[in-house]
Amino acid sequence: MLRGLSIAVFSLSLSLLSACGGNSEVASMSDTPADPTPIIGKWCVNNGKTFTISPTQLRYPDLDCDVMSIHNVNGTYTLALVCTRGGVQASENATITFVGETMQLTFLSKGMKTILANRCGVATSVPVAPSTPQSLPGSEVSPEQLN
Repeated sequence: MLRGLSIAVFSLSLSLLSACGGNSEVASMSDTPADPTPIIGKWCVNNGKTFTISPTQLRYPDLDCDVMSIHNVNGTYTLALVCTRGGVQASENATITFVGETMQLTFLSKGMKTILANRCGVATSVPVAPSTPQSLPGSEVSPEQLN
């Protein structure tokens, strides 16, 4: 009797999931690559350094990363990276968000280190937004601090 009830509950659960689309919608969202166009290009940090992002690479002085995946959830890009610094390779996760024209690149695996940048070539009168209190050390983070 208990086994029959368990099978009935399981069957009902499957029916409800099927009616709601089940996990197929979630799977299709994660299988669809994000359009990286808004984050691609050369970015200037107010400390005089620059970095570049392509669909396959992120290059910052002394830090070379291969982009393994890019996802966009409500305007926040998440990147899975494999980075090399000084011949040492490590996995890294990062997010990219925008406040106006300013990009906030946050390295999650390194204690939430954040870099604020604007597209290079934008008029010099456009300042880099100041860092927020939770964005320590803000735009002054160097590749050495990402260790």
